[in-house]
Amino acid sequence: MNNKILLLLWLTFVVTSTVNGQINFDAVIGDAADRYVSKKKNHGLVIGIIQDGQSEIRGFGQLAKDHVSPPDENTLFEIGSISSVFTTSLMMMESLDGRFDIGDRVQDHLPENIRIPTYTFFNCTTINDPSPGSGVETPRMVSCYPDPFTPDACITFCDLASHTAGLRNSPRGLYSWNPFKRLKQQKNPYKDYTTEELLAKMPKYDLFYAPGVTYHYSNVGVALLGNILAEINKMSYNELLCEQLINPMGLTDTRISLTPEQKQRLAPGHNRKGKVTEHWHFEGMAPAAGLKSSAADLVAFIEANLQDGDGKFSDAFEQVHQARLDVIDRKIERPTMMGYGWFTSTLSKASNLPVIWQNGGTGGFRAFVGFIKSRRTGVVILSNSANAVDGLGFDILERLTSQTPGFSEATSELN
Repeated sequence: MNNKILLLLWLTFVVTSTVNGQINFDAVIGDAADRYVSKKKNHGLVIGIIQDGQSEIRGFGQLAKDHVSPPDENTLFEIGSISSVFTTSLMMMESLDGRFDIGDRVQDHLPENIRIPTYTFFNCTTINDPSPGSGVETPRMVSCYPDPFTPDACITFCDLASHTAGLRNSPRGLYSWNPFKRLKQQKNPYKDYTTEELLAKMPKYDLFYAPGVTYHYSNVGVALLGNILAEINKMSYNELLCEQLINPMGLTDTRISLTPEQKQRLAPGHNRKGKVTEHWHFEGMAPAAGLKSSAADLVAFIEANLQDGDGKFSDAFEQVHQARLDVIDRKIERPTMMGYGWFTSTLSKASNLPVIWQNGGTGGFRAFVGFIKSRRTGVVILSNSANAVDGLGFDILERLTSQTPGFSEATSELN
């Protein structure tokens, strides 16, 4: 391909995505957002776009059937598992401050009354046992016993942050959000699930795998991580998160508990059929899924994640972004790896660009945040309907980084 053709393609991209240095929002979004909210089961949608230091946020649809105004940049939404990347960022900041090493066993930083499960390695003995009357020997397991030469494997901070601790996803089977699977519809399932209950049940859990080996998404693990950070600092998780991360970043609307004024700006949630559903409230599971936020706050958060440089935030963000192990799941359509709370996926078959992303969902909300650091490009999508917005998020990133206009037909299906 000669230089003239390369220049022409580059100019096509620039004209499509920006006008006079500003984001050409309409060209980037097209009619995708309108198509999403035009479906009766979907209501409000807010999209924020970041590119080359510029950002723009717009709302679409309406907050509810009887509330025709669209949501805006200050409307609050439940963001579900996007909460987890705040927790892993907080972990990394605490580690860089010298509170602990991320490879430390979490048990070593807890009082004796809080016990974390370990993984015991077993040796199993088998013999060949002839089947009665056949004379054919078939293997038969007769005994398993702990391996006396292999010490139990203990969970570390990085195991919890990378979903490799071997813990189950949900502590009671009521909340099984997984970024690649559908969320079971429940009514406010963790309203009364306390931190004390979460920690008290930890010794009873059997680990699926030896820690640090295999990816298995676990909200329990992230919730445990956040509550351990709080225990180490002798304050609540909410206090620690606000003091160390949220307030210093100037995120005024990212909270677990809302003020009366913020509650007035919290969008009503809708289930997959478009009916109003209860808001979800968290205590023990808050570090994994309990935050509410606005598009304005999340755009600022993504902008901070896009920055390079030496500093408390940028150093921590750089570390949590790093892809560390493959994510094997039949639901995944793109090659994907796991970092500390963040997934990294290939944008498309035509592009080898790495998208760092996370999504979230509760009974009446869906959210997606994603960015391509090398292009200084990101997107925030918040919906007060329980239908996926991930496809729309990847489509927007594809459009922002593409040199040809138009959305990819292969990835633009909206649920």
